Amino acid sequence: MNFAEPSWLLAFPAALLVALLAGAVGRRGRERRLARLIASPALRSELARPPDAGAERAALWWFAGGCLCLAIALARPYLASEKTEVKRLGIDVFIALDLSRSMDAEDIRPRRLEAAKAAITNFVGRIAGDRVSLIAFSGEARVVAPLTFDGAALGHVLKFLETHSVGKGGTSLTAAIELAADKARQKGLETCALILVTDGEDLEGDPILTARQLRERQGLRLFTVGVGTPSGAKVPIREPKGRVRGFMKDRSGAEVISRLDETYLTKLAEAGGGRSVRLGPDGAGLASLLDTDLREIARTSRATAIAERVEIFEWPLAMSLALFACAAIVPRHAAIRQ
Repeated sequence: MNFAEPSWLLAFPAALLVALLAGAVGRRGRERRLARLIASPALRSELARPPDAGAERAALWWFAGGCLCLAIALARPYLASEKTEVKRLGIDVFIALDLSRSMDAEDIRPRRLEAAKAAITNFVGRIAGDRVSLIAFSGEARVVAPLTFDGAALGHVLKFLETHSVGKGGTSLTAAIELAADKARQKGLETCALILVTDGEDLEGDPILTARQLRERQGLRLFTVGVGTPSGAKVPIREPKGRVRGFMKDRSGAEVISRLDETYLTKLAEAGGGRSVRLGPDGAGLASLLDTDLREIARTSRATAIAERVEIFEWPLAMSLALFACAAIVPRHAAIRQ
Protein backbone atom coordinates (compact mmCIF):
# COMPACT_ATOMS: atom_id res chain seq x y z
CA MET A 1 0.00 0.00 0.00
CA ASN A 2 1.24 3.48 -0.91
CA PHE A 3 0.38 6.91 0.46
CA ALA A 4 -0.24 10.06 -1.55
CA GLU A 5 0.41 12.35 1.45
CA PRO A 6 2.50 10.32 3.94
CA SER A 7 3.30 13.39 6.07
CA TRP A 8 -0.14 12.99 7.69
CA LEU A 9 1.11 9.82 9.39
CA LEU A 10 3.21 12.04 11.65
CA ALA A 11 -0.02 13.54 12.97
CA PHE A 12 -0.91 10.31 14.80
CA PRO A 13 1.52 10.54 17.73
CA ALA A 14 0.94 14.31 18.00
CA ALA A 15 -2.86 13.91 18.13
CA LEU A 16 -2.62 11.10 20.66
CA LEU A 17 -0.30 13.10 22.92
CA VAL A 18 -2.58 16.16 22.78
CA ALA A 19 -5.61 14.00 23.58
CA LEU A 20 -3.90 12.38 26.59
CA LEU A 21 -2.81 15.75 27.96
CA ALA A 22 -6.30 17.16 27.45
CA GLY A 23 -7.80 14.17 29.25
CA ALA A 24 -5.42 14.53 32.20
CA VAL A 25 -6.11 18.26 32.49
CA GLY A 26 -9.85 17.61 32.28
CA ARG A 27 -9.75 15.01 35.07
CA ARG A 28 -7.80 17.32 37.34
CA GLY A 29 -10.22 20.12 36.64
CA ARG A 30 -13.19 17.92 37.54
CA GLU A 31 -11.49 16.84 40.77
CA ARG A 32 -10.84 20.47 41.76
CA ARG A 33 -14.42 21.50 41.03
CA LEU A 34 -15.73 18.54 43.05
CA ALA A 35 -13.41 19.44 45.95
CA ARG A 36 -14.83 22.96 46.02
CA LEU A 37 -18.39 21.62 46.15
CA ILE A 38 -17.79 18.84 48.70
CA ALA A 39 -15.18 19.60 51.33
CA SER A 40 -15.17 16.18 53.05
CA PRO A 41 -12.94 13.59 51.32
CA ALA A 42 -14.96 10.78 52.86
CA LEU A 43 -18.22 12.21 51.53
CA ARG A 44 -16.70 12.74 48.08
CA SER A 45 -15.56 9.11 48.02
CA GLU A 46 -19.02 8.00 49.08
CA LEU A 47 -20.99 10.05 46.54
CA ALA A 48 -18.71 10.21 43.52
CA ARG A 49 -18.34 7.22 41.27
CA PRO A 50 -14.65 6.41 40.84
CA PRO A 51 -13.44 5.66 37.33
CA ASP A 52 -13.19 2.04 36.32
CA ALA A 53 -9.53 1.40 35.47
CA GLY A 54 -10.33 -1.34 32.95
CA ALA A 55 -12.90 0.80 31.15
CA GLU A 56 -10.51 3.76 31.09
CA ARG A 57 -7.81 1.63 29.45
CA ALA A 58 -10.28 0.21 26.91
CA ALA A 59 -11.50 3.70 25.97
CA LEU A 60 -7.89 4.83 25.57
CA TRP A 61 -7.10 1.94 23.22
CA TRP A 62 -10.26 2.61 21.18
CA PHE A 63 -9.34 6.27 20.91
CA ALA A 64 -5.72 5.55 19.97
CA GLY A 65 -6.89 3.19 17.25
CA GLY A 66 -9.27 5.85 15.95
CA CYS A 67 -6.45 8.41 15.78
CA LEU A 68 -4.24 5.96 13.90
CA CYS A 69 -6.94 5.10 11.35
CA LEU A 70 -7.75 8.80 10.86
CA ALA A 71 -4.08 9.59 10.21
CA ILE A 72 -3.94 6.77 7.66
CA ALA A 73 -7.07 8.09 5.92
CA LEU A 74 -5.64 11.62 5.75
CA ALA A 75 -2.44 10.19 4.23
CA ARG A 76 -4.62 8.99 1.30
CA PRO A 77 -3.63 5.32 0.91
CA TYR A 78 -3.94 3.93 -2.58
CA LEU A 79 -3.35 0.82 -4.61
CA ALA A 80 -1.63 1.05 -7.96
CA SER A 81 -3.62 -0.56 -10.74
CA GLU A 82 -2.10 -2.17 -13.79
CA LYS A 83 -0.44 0.12 -16.28
CA THR A 84 -2.45 0.99 -19.37
CA GLU A 85 -1.19 2.25 -22.70
CA VAL A 86 -2.48 5.69 -23.66
CA LYS A 87 -1.80 7.83 -26.72
CA ARG A 88 0.19 10.92 -25.81
CA LEU A 89 0.30 13.85 -28.18
CA GLY A 90 3.39 15.35 -26.63
CA ILE A 91 1.81 18.73 -25.94
CA ASP A 92 1.11 20.70 -22.79
CA VAL A 93 -2.23 22.51 -22.75
CA PHE A 94 -3.27 25.51 -20.66
CA ILE A 95 -7.02 26.05 -20.41
CA ALA A 96 -8.05 29.55 -19.26
CA LEU A 97 -11.65 29.72 -18.04
CA ASP A 98 -13.45 33.06 -17.92
CA LEU A 99 -15.05 33.62 -14.49
CA SER A 100 -16.35 37.14 -15.11
CA ARG A 101 -19.93 37.95 -14.11
CA SER A 102 -21.11 37.73 -17.72
CA MET A 103 -20.52 33.96 -17.58
CA ASP A 104 -23.67 33.76 -15.44
CA ALA A 105 -25.78 34.65 -18.49
CA GLU A 106 -28.25 31.94 -19.46
CA ASP A 107 -28.30 32.12 -23.26
CA ILE A 108 -26.73 28.65 -22.99
CA ARG A 109 -28.50 26.34 -20.56
CA PRO A 110 -28.19 26.06 -17.68
CA ARG A 111 -25.76 29.00 -17.94
CA ARG A 112 -22.54 29.80 -19.75
CA LEU A 113 -20.21 28.80 -16.92
CA GLU A 114 -21.82 25.40 -16.33
CA ALA A 115 -21.74 24.59 -20.06
CA ALA A 116 -18.07 25.59 -20.24
CA LYS A 117 -17.14 23.49 -17.19
CA ALA A 118 -18.89 20.43 -18.61
CA ALA A 119 -17.08 20.85 -21.94
CA ILE A 120 -13.68 21.21 -20.24
CA THR A 121 -14.33 18.11 -18.13
CA ASN A 122 -15.06 16.08 -21.28
CA PHE A 123 -12.02 17.55 -23.03
CA VAL A 124 -9.68 16.64 -20.16
CA GLY A 125 -11.07 13.11 -20.15
CA ARG A 126 -10.19 12.71 -23.82
CA ILE A 127 -6.67 14.14 -23.61
CA ALA A 128 -5.46 11.53 -21.12
CA GLY A 129 -1.69 11.12 -21.36
CA ASP A 130 -0.91 14.81 -21.85
CA ARG A 131 -0.53 17.46 -19.20
CA VAL A 132 -3.23 20.05 -18.70
CA SER A 133 -3.23 23.16 -16.51
CA LEU A 134 -6.29 25.19 -15.52
CA ILE A 135 -6.22 28.99 -15.24
CA ALA A 136 -9.16 30.97 -13.85
CA PHE A 137 -9.47 34.64 -14.75
CA SER A 138 -11.69 37.67 -14.57
CA GLY A 139 -9.98 41.00 -13.78
CA GLU A 140 -6.86 39.00 -12.88
CA ALA A 141 -5.65 35.47 -13.60
CA ARG A 142 -4.68 32.62 -11.27
CA VAL A 143 -3.41 29.09 -11.78
CA VAL A 144 -5.95 26.89 -9.99
CA ALA A 145 -4.49 23.59 -11.24
CA PRO A 146 -0.84 23.29 -12.35
CA LEU A 147 0.21 21.11 -15.26
CA THR A 148 -0.84 17.57 -14.41
CA PHE A 149 -1.67 14.19 -15.92
CA ASP A 150 -4.33 13.71 -13.24
CA GLY A 151 -7.56 14.60 -15.02
CA ALA A 152 -9.66 13.52 -12.03
CA ALA A 153 -7.95 16.03 -9.75
CA LEU A 154 -8.36 18.80 -12.30
CA GLY A 155 -12.05 17.93 -12.69
CA HIS A 156 -12.48 18.11 -8.92
CA VAL A 157 -11.03 21.64 -8.87
CA LEU A 158 -13.19 22.64 -11.82
CA LYS A 159 -16.42 21.73 -10.01
CA PHE A 160 -15.88 24.38 -7.35
CA LEU A 161 -15.09 27.32 -9.65
CA GLU A 162 -17.69 30.10 -9.69
CA THR A 163 -17.90 33.65 -11.00
CA HIS A 164 -16.81 34.90 -7.55
CA SER A 165 -13.78 32.58 -7.30
CA VAL A 166 -11.34 35.26 -8.54
CA GLY A 167 -11.42 38.32 -6.33
CA LYS A 168 -10.89 41.12 -8.85
CA GLY A 169 -13.88 41.90 -11.07
CA GLY A 170 -13.86 42.73 -14.76
CA THR A 171 -12.40 40.74 -17.65
CA SER A 172 -8.74 40.65 -18.68
CA LEU A 173 -7.88 38.21 -21.44
CA THR A 174 -4.40 39.72 -21.43
CA ALA A 175 -3.81 38.59 -17.84
CA ALA A 176 -4.70 34.99 -18.71
CA ILE A 177 -2.48 34.96 -21.81
CA GLU A 178 0.50 36.46 -19.97
CA LEU A 179 0.14 34.04 -17.04
CA ALA A 180 0.09 30.99 -19.32
CA ALA A 181 3.13 32.29 -21.22
CA ASP A 182 4.98 32.95 -17.96
CA LYS A 183 4.32 29.41 -16.69
CA ALA A 184 5.40 27.93 -20.04
CA ARG A 185 8.61 29.97 -19.89
CA GLN A 186 9.35 28.87 -16.32
CA LYS A 187 8.87 25.21 -17.27
CA GLY A 188 10.88 25.56 -20.48
CA LEU A 189 8.05 24.09 -22.54
CA GLU A 190 8.75 23.66 -26.23
CA THR A 191 5.28 22.69 -27.45
CA CYS A 192 2.29 24.13 -25.67
CA ALA A 193 -1.07 25.68 -26.41
CA LEU A 194 -3.45 28.01 -24.62
CA ILE A 195 -7.20 27.61 -24.98
CA LEU A 196 -9.25 30.61 -23.86
CA VAL A 197 -12.81 29.64 -22.91
CA THR A 198 -14.67 32.94 -22.76
CA ASP A 199 -17.58 35.00 -24.07
CA GLY A 200 -15.13 37.42 -25.67
CA GLU A 201 -15.81 40.52 -23.59
CA ASP A 202 -12.52 42.19 -22.71
CA LEU A 203 -12.21 45.28 -20.54
CA GLU A 204 -8.46 45.60 -20.00
CA GLY A 205 -5.22 45.54 -21.98
CA ASP A 206 -4.58 44.59 -25.59
CA PRO A 207 -4.79 40.78 -25.80
CA ILE A 208 -4.42 40.69 -29.58
CA LEU A 209 -1.04 42.44 -29.43
CA THR A 210 0.01 40.26 -26.48
CA ALA A 211 -0.96 37.05 -28.29
CA ARG A 212 0.97 38.06 -31.40
CA GLN A 213 4.11 38.96 -29.44
CA LEU A 214 4.09 35.77 -27.39
CA ARG A 215 3.60 33.63 -30.48
CA GLU A 216 6.61 35.23 -32.13
CA ARG A 217 8.72 35.18 -28.96
CA GLN A 218 7.78 31.82 -27.39
CA GLY A 219 5.80 29.95 -30.02
CA LEU A 220 2.74 29.89 -27.76
CA ARG A 221 -0.28 28.89 -29.86
CA LEU A 222 -3.57 30.39 -28.79
CA PHE A 223 -7.09 29.11 -29.46
CA THR A 224 -10.39 30.64 -28.41
CA VAL A 225 -13.66 28.93 -27.54
CA GLY A 226 -16.65 31.26 -27.58
CA VAL A 227 -19.27 30.69 -24.89
CA GLY A 228 -22.72 32.21 -25.43
CA THR A 229 -24.73 33.46 -28.40
CA PRO A 230 -24.45 36.60 -30.57
CA SER A 231 -27.95 37.66 -29.47
CA GLY A 232 -26.82 37.46 -25.85
CA ALA A 233 -28.74 37.50 -22.58
CA LYS A 234 -29.12 39.48 -19.38
CA VAL A 235 -26.61 38.87 -16.60
CA PRO A 236 -28.41 37.74 -13.42
CA ILE A 237 -27.37 38.79 -9.93
CA ARG A 238 -27.69 35.83 -7.61
CA GLU A 239 -28.02 35.52 -3.87
CA PRO A 240 -25.70 33.09 -2.00
CA LYS A 241 -28.33 30.32 -2.30
CA GLY A 242 -28.58 30.81 -6.06
CA ARG A 243 -31.83 32.76 -6.22
CA VAL A 244 -31.88 35.54 -8.84
CA ARG A 245 -32.59 38.91 -7.23
CA GLY A 246 -32.18 41.07 -10.32
CA PHE A 247 -29.99 41.75 -13.34
CA MET A 248 -26.81 43.73 -13.88
CA LYS A 249 -27.27 47.33 -15.03
CA ASP A 250 -24.98 49.86 -16.63
CA ARG A 251 -24.33 53.38 -15.34
CA SER A 252 -27.46 54.70 -17.04
CA GLY A 253 -29.61 52.13 -15.25
CA ALA A 254 -30.31 49.97 -18.31
CA GLU A 255 -30.02 46.20 -17.97
CA VAL A 256 -26.79 44.83 -19.45
CA ILE A 257 -27.04 42.41 -22.39
CA SER A 258 -23.92 40.24 -22.64
CA ARG A 259 -23.24 39.00 -26.19
CA LEU A 260 -20.72 36.58 -27.60
CA ASP A 261 -18.16 38.58 -29.62
CA GLU A 262 -17.09 36.03 -32.23
CA THR A 263 -15.40 38.60 -34.46
CA TYR A 264 -13.06 39.67 -31.69
CA LEU A 265 -12.28 36.10 -30.65
CA THR A 266 -11.46 35.19 -34.24
CA LYS A 267 -8.99 38.07 -34.52
CA LEU A 268 -7.44 37.09 -31.20
CA ALA A 269 -7.00 33.45 -32.23
CA GLU A 270 -5.49 34.44 -35.59
CA ALA A 271 -2.99 36.69 -33.82
CA GLY A 272 -2.02 33.73 -31.64
CA GLY A 273 -1.63 31.35 -34.57
CA GLY A 274 -4.68 29.33 -33.67
CA ARG A 275 -8.37 29.06 -34.47
CA SER A 276 -11.60 30.24 -32.91
CA VAL A 277 -14.60 27.97 -32.42
CA ARG A 278 -17.93 28.30 -30.67
CA LEU A 279 -18.43 26.00 -27.67
CA GLY A 280 -21.36 24.28 -29.37
CA PRO A 281 -23.71 21.58 -28.09
CA ASP A 282 -22.05 19.34 -25.49
CA GLY A 283 -18.75 21.17 -26.00
CA ALA A 284 -18.31 19.91 -29.56
CA GLY A 285 -16.31 23.00 -30.53
CA LEU A 286 -13.73 22.49 -27.80
CA ALA A 287 -13.48 18.80 -28.66
CA SER A 288 -12.79 19.66 -32.31
CA LEU A 289 -9.61 21.49 -31.32
CA LEU A 290 -8.22 18.24 -29.93
CA ASP A 291 -9.15 16.20 -32.98
CA THR A 292 -7.56 18.59 -35.48
CA ASP A 293 -5.43 21.55 -34.36
CA LEU A 294 -3.70 20.13 -31.29
CA ARG A 295 -2.75 16.91 -33.06
CA GLU A 296 -1.18 18.93 -35.87
CA ILE A 297 1.08 20.99 -33.63
CA ALA A 298 1.97 18.14 -31.25
CA ARG A 299 5.67 17.40 -30.98
CA THR A 300 5.18 13.61 -31.00
CA SER A 301 2.44 11.04 -30.83
CA ARG A 302 3.43 7.96 -28.90
CA ALA A 303 2.05 5.37 -26.53
CA THR A 304 2.79 5.98 -22.86
CA ALA A 305 2.24 3.55 -19.98
CA ILE A 306 0.32 5.16 -17.14
CA ALA A 307 -0.61 3.45 -13.88
CA GLU A 308 -3.75 4.89 -12.38
CA ARG A 309 -4.11 4.63 -8.62
CA VAL A 310 -7.17 3.50 -6.72
CA GLU A 311 -7.59 5.48 -3.50
CA ILE A 312 -8.93 3.53 -0.50
CA PHE A 313 -9.05 6.22 2.19
CA GLU A 314 -12.74 5.46 2.81
CA TRP A 315 -11.90 2.23 4.68
CA PRO A 316 -9.58 3.67 7.36
CA LEU A 317 -11.88 6.70 7.66
CA ALA A 318 -14.89 4.48 8.39
CA MET A 319 -12.82 2.46 10.84
CA SER A 320 -11.70 5.62 12.68
CA LEU A 321 -15.31 6.79 13.10
CA ALA A 322 -16.31 3.38 14.47
CA LEU A 323 -13.40 3.35 16.94
CA PHE A 324 -14.14 6.89 18.13
CA ALA A 325 -17.77 5.89 18.68
CA CYS A 326 -16.70 2.88 20.74
CA ALA A 327 -14.40 5.07 22.84
CA ALA A 328 -17.27 7.48 23.48
CA ILE A 329 -19.82 4.89 24.62
CA VAL A 330 -17.58 2.74 26.84
CA PRO A 331 -18.93 3.04 30.45
CA ARG A 332 -16.04 4.49 32.45
CA HIS A 333 -17.43 4.55 35.97
CA ALA A 334 -18.22 1.87 38.49
CA ALA A 335 -21.75 1.51 39.75
CA ILE A 336 -22.95 3.95 42.45
CA ARG A 337 -22.31 2.58 45.91
CA GLN A 338 -25.41 1.61 47.85
